[in-house]
Amino acid sequence: MQKVPDAFHESVLRDPLFSAEGMDIDAARKALITIQKNIRQLEEALSGTHWLSMRFWLYRAFFTIVPLKGYAFPLSFLQACIASEEKRRAYLAHPAYESARELLAAWNTSARGYERSLLRYRFLHRVVLWLEPKARDYVLQDLFGNISTIPHIERTLAHMTQNAEQLHEEVSLRRRMFEGARGTITDPVFDAPDITTGALDPLYARLHTYEIARGITPFRQSVIEDTYGPFSYALKNFEGTATPHTFMLYTLRNKETHLRSMWVAVVDRYLLTKVWDPSASSFGQSGKVPFVFSGGLTAEDTPYWYEPAGHLYVSRDPSYWMDIAAHADMLRRPALDPRLVQAEKSSLLHLLLGACSDDLRTFVRHTRRRERTGTLSSYSLVYGLLMRTHPALYFLTFNRSVWRLPEQPQFLGERWKASIESPYVPESEVHSISDDDLARVMSAQALREQREHAAGFFD
Repeated sequence: MQKVPDAFHESVLRDPLFSAEGMDIDAARKALITIQKNIRQLEEALSGTHWLSMRFWLYRAFFTIVPLKGYAFPLSFLQACIASEEKRRAYLAHPAYESARELLAAWNTSARGYERSLLRYRFLHRVVLWLEPKARDYVLQDLFGNISTIPHIERTLAHMTQNAEQLHEEVSLRRRMFEGARGTITDPVFDAPDITTGALDPLYARLHTYEIARGITPFRQSVIEDTYGPFSYALKNFEGTATPHTFMLYTLRNKETHLRSMWVAVVDRYLLTKVWDPSASSFGQSGKVPFVFSGGLTAEDTPYWYEPAGHLYVSRDPSYWMDIAAHADMLRRPALDPRLVQAEKSSLLHLLLGACSDDLRTFVRHTRRRERTGTLSSYSLVYGLLMRTHPALYFLTFNRSVWRLPEQPQFLGERWKASIESPYVPESEVHSISDDDLARVMSAQALREQREHAAGFFD
């Protein structure tokens, strides 16, 4: 019986590739199935609902040639990663020559899947830019002021392509070790985020209690299974410089689909937009335009519209979710290998994929809302790709067993700009909201959904 070379065995123990220590494999696969289902619904929604329309046939032809499930979302790569983790655990349970050979083959498949998925992702961007020529000069600003241009995004994708090349080299090194060559494996290098115990300000504690009790997404659709936090974590996402913020982590189960997911709530940053009376002829000295509610909400229904700062799409780099998730999971499951959990930040990857599925489902609803209100034709597919495909998450750039380059990709963009035209009311105004108004604000999502159903938006 052939013996597994010591160098290869050491690589599996100390620095595995495409690994997710602690991940629930079955739950991750279930989440991918729901993601694929939601992608099909998104294609249908983007095509419009009238099968006689020219737009319907153009988009159906486009999605037949360039399906979103293979080009916008790297599902085959993620499936390969899950299979690699399954093979890693099988090898660790029975470290035999055959299980080692199967693990090496899984690593090779994952590396090829990463490269192929990334090539398709870059191709789709270029095709959409060709379809939307005006977007070539596009400047993307997320809800916090992080600026990305199309050239910067292209540079980031090129950086990811370098990582694809590095992954092939890493697999080749382990293949040589498997064949008996000597090699040196070191522990994965990573920067452990400085996450500490936080404290909830009384006002924000009240706000957060209301958003859960009154049914802000995702709490309206889900049952809370576990609660972690508050945590304090300094990050650049919201102010452009590393600033401490307070977070809560929830593990959830969807009431309808029973899919498990996570939610990272930012509990010291509440984004409220003033709801203007649509009949008003003037919108104040600030010159702000009214916030458009397809569901027919007005200032009489709610004085503000609330946008949770933790939504995946409000920031170009929501990978801080996995920093917080890894920290919380290490406290919950100390039996896991702490080196791998900290380096990979994927012990709760199955819950992240559930959150991505829920995010896609929300995107489908928003797209159907645009189609129902006749505004879908003006929607930029480039913007949708940039803000809803989450390459920082789907390509596992937070995971050091996948991201092998020393420098992290710069998804936040090239600069940060504080906008004087921000639609969000100042912090002082948030502090002045009465309890009655706060209850109306946090009930507005549910009210809009009720009215949209009554109007036949989603029937």
